[in-house]
This record gives sequence, structure tokens and C-alpha cells, in this order.
Amino acid sequence: MPTWPTNTSPVPANTLPQVLGIRGNTLVRPGQSTNITVFIAPPLGLPESERWFYGGFINFKLTWDGESTAFSHVVPYAGFNGDMRKLSVLASAPIGLPFLADSELEPIENVSELTISADTDVYLAVALDLPTRIFAASIVDATNTTRGYLPLGYSEYVGRTLLDEAPYYTIPVNRTVFHDTQMTNSSELSAGSYHVHLKVLRPFGDPARESDFQIWDSDTFKLGD
Repeated sequence: MPTWPTNTSPVPANTLPQVLGIRGNTLVRPGQSTNITVFIAPPLGLPESERWFYGGFINFKLTWDGESTAFSHVVPYAGFNGDMRKLSVLASAPIGLPFLADSELEPIENVSELTISADTDVYLAVALDLPTRIFAASIVDATNTTRGYLPLGYSEYVGRTLLDEAPYYTIPVNRTVFHDTQMTNSSELSAGSYHVHLKVLRPFGDPARESDFQIWDSDTFKLGD
């Protein structure tokens, strides 16, 4: 019994997930266990670009020795059509995120002309389509050297953004940077040119492999005196 998103049209029977397993009876004696191999073929004709999830239930008929009445044991399953490691964690481009925002949380149009001073409130606005194990927002100088994390710029196991509740996460961008993930060791940056470097770990990614992160870099701005 496959399950589908509620906003799709009826699915032809020949495109449903196919569950293939061992036919016939399997005897499991008291105190013993056994392995049952089941192969699940994804539905036909689903483009990987549409990021389809599919699922259903496997229904096992169980009968105790000496009894004639069988009962059902249902095991749910779910699958994804494609490579989850290639999914975008950051919200898609049409939403316009990430971006640098002003004090009203409106996008700053010309970041290259921006100078952040002590009385300037600037934020990094980020929305996540998927949860991520590692979220790291740092600031990089003109020599492409990472100078530290933004305030609130490092988190682990961050949930996806619920657009109907809080449309995006906001992270302050100023002269303060932190040099540890616990946000205990900080310093102040000198005046100069910088940009924000954001990276989030893709699903099932390896934190030690840079290629498993999705990367976003802002335009260059200035920190004033």
C-alpha cells in the first residue's frame, strides 16, 4: 500500500513501488531468528530532479505453530529517488536566500558598497530546506583567510526552516568573531574588506570532507573604523 504526497494526482498502478521478496513460508523456531531479504524497486518514471520520496508498507502474515489463524505484522518503508548527498540544504534560489539584511531584515541590494560600523546592524539571513549536521558561518578577509565564526555562526544538528513560522535564521554580522565552536573565545576585527563564508553539511556528508558541504559566499563589504 504505497503512500504519496496529498497534492499529487492518482498514480498508475504500473508506476508504484515494487516490493520483491522470498515467496512461500519461513519457519522460525522458538528462541531462533532468521533474516528475510526484501528488494524494493522505486516507482518508474520519477525524475531525480523532482526529489521524490516514496513509501509504503510490507505486510507479513504470521502464524504461531499449532494455530490456524494468521495475523499481520506491518513494517513501513520509505525511499528516495536519487542521491540524497547531492540535495541542496540551503533554500532554493527563487526564495532569494541566503542574503545580507539590514536592521529591518530587508535584503541589502549593493553589498559591495556596504560599510559596517558600530551603529550599523547587519544580519546574515539563511533558510534551510533540509536539516544539517553542521552549520558554520565565518568571516573571511581580503587575503582569503578565515578570521573566525560570526556570533551565533556555528551550530550542530540544525533543523530545517519552517517558512510559516520563522522564514529564516538571522545571524549578526559585525566586528566580533569567535575562534571556537563553543563561542567562548572572541576578538575584534580591524577595519578592512571582508566577506561572509557559509557552509552547511549535506545529508549523510562527512564533516572531514570539504566537498560534502554546500557553500555560499557573500559579496565583499567593508568593516569601518
